[in-house]
Amino acid sequence: MRHFLLLGVFILTSALTPAQDVDSSLNPSPGPVLGGHLFQPLVGVPNPFIRTVSQVTVGGGTTLNLQLPIFTIADRIVVAPQGSLAVVSMQASHEQRIKDWLSVYATFRIVGRLGTNVTSLLSQGVNTASTFGLGWKVKVFESKKFLGTLSLDLTNGSVTVVDVDSWIKGIIDSSAIRAENPLVQTKPALLSGLTARTAYAFNETFGLTYFLEAVYGEAIVRGGDPGVYFNTGFGINTDLRPVTDVPMAITAGLVYRQTPSIEDAESSSSVTTGSLRVGYSGTQHFAFGLQINGQYGDVGGEKQAFFMGGAIDMRFYY
Repeated sequence: MRHFLLLGVFILTSALTPAQDVDSSLNPSPGPVLGGHLFQPLVGVPNPFIRTVSQVTVGGGTTLNLQLPIFTIADRIVVAPQGSLAVVSMQASHEQRIKDWLSVYATFRIVGRLGTNVTSLLSQGVNTASTFGLGWKVKVFESKKFLGTLSLDLTNGSVTVVDVDSWIKGIIDSSAIRAENPLVQTKPALLSGLTARTAYAFNETFGLTYFLEAVYGEAIVRGGDPGVYFNTGFGINTDLRPVTDVPMAITAGLVYRQTPSIEDAESSSSVTTGSLRVGYSGTQHFAFGLQINGQYGDVGGEKQAFFMGGAIDMRFYY
């Protein structure tokens, strides 16, 4: 995490170099343009631009070489050395620019994770999570090549777990189906966060985004007492159009999160996600891209799994 913080200091230091302030309200562009560079979005890295934009993202993924924990039913040890988990997700959001320095937005997201064979279904069950968030974004500073904003986010979510393993063990132990041993459990989670978002345009071809977020509340897969968590990450954007006349952009990013979601398995620790996006950069009115994500996460005990997933992301600027 120290490397992410040093990166943020570097970006903020670069912003202090002499630059003429600009008033984008005189001729605002529909898309996220700064210093002549058209920034492309990256799912997982919130952008600082205050724009009116609608977003739809659909994704899915699976585990590779998942090593499942050993579990027992009654006195019998069930050995499940390998299995697989499937993850599907959908997100829809809309941000409305109220002023040149202020916008509000709403986000809805639903994620499902389940075992794809008998052993992984027994050990990991079926998990779904849905979240609804509201946010306010305020511009703090803007120059010719740098933009900094602050946002306040409120997120209300719930996770539903179908724990087949514990349910079967409870039936065997008590020789009956009892109300105190439910098959389906639901848990709410409420989070509030303050996020610093920045963007820096090196030139028309290269740009960099960075964010640092402090979150207070109950992480959706942890439970227990509320706490303070930190999330941070960056994205490097390359627009090939100015140098090759090809309307294509390549964006790579790395995100470190202490507040994992349900797609991060049963993680009780932080997770790091690497992403690569290839998108169309021929217009400011919409952004269309295919994103690939890779991530390590806990699946119980000391077991680790590598998640590989992809998503189709569409955003429309007005």
